[in-house]
Amino acid sequence: TIALSLPTTIVDFDQDTVSNTFVITIADGDNPVINNVTSLSLDESGVEQGSLQGIAITSGTGSISAAAGSDIIDHFEVEPTEFNVSGELQSQGQNVLLELTSNVNGVRTYEGYIELDGVRITVFDISIDSPSQGEYQFNLYEQLDHTGANDESLTFTIPVYAVDADGDRSSLTLGSNDAKAAEIVIEVKDDAPSIDGVEALTVDEDDFASIGSDQNDSVSVDGKFTTTEGSDRVVSYQLDGPTNAVAGLTPHGGAVV
Repeated sequence: TIALSLPTTIVDFDQDTVSNTFVITIADGDNPVINNVTSLSLDESGVEQGSLQGIAITSGTGSISAAAGSDIIDHFEVEPTEFNVSGELQSQGQNVLLELTSNVNGVRTYEGYIELDGVRITVFDISIDSPSQGEYQFNLYEQLDHTGANDESLTFTIPVYAVDADGDRSSLTLGSNDAKAAEIVIEVKDDAPSIDGVEALTVDEDDFASIGSDQNDSVSVDGKFTTTEGSDRVVSYQLDGPTNAVAGLTPHGGAVV
């Protein structure tokens, strides 16, 4: 609110005077309200060392729509302290944090990052009011940990406010004047490794020692295959348990299990 003090003097016909001060209080009007935020869907397989590096989409733009209250909207901004408060969003096992890194010509850029072995790694960045007010630009640089129900894709949110000329932050309901962030929703699809170029192997049972009819070649063979690791990196290899690769094999009349 703003209080205006107006000193006033009243003079009558006889030149008698009375002085007083009138106080006029002007209350602030409604805060702005964000009514729509477009979301993005990205694919981490397009990041550096991903299985589709440079091909899958890792960046995009969106828009934030807001209705002004009693004052014009000055800018939009993200609130880092309200980001990932649950700690569920992680990369390489570390919580992703958010920080304002630049504010140049009205464009605010925030970095999502992790600290790993004392090194800061930028996972993503988002620029607000870029290229114009009410628009944002998002770039994904590193993999995100997809676990549990989020194995195929995960969704996280970034809290965003509209700020008016008085510095009031936006609400979600007109007239409430309780500052509450809207959400920029980002979906990130998981990358996955793939195996190809598997060499076929052949052995001949007539090479069994002491009982084979030939016994000239080895019954032990080795080969190789090519792995495209993807952005999450391969940590182990294992045989496909549900698939019975030896079904139907019966040496000496007994089934191989």
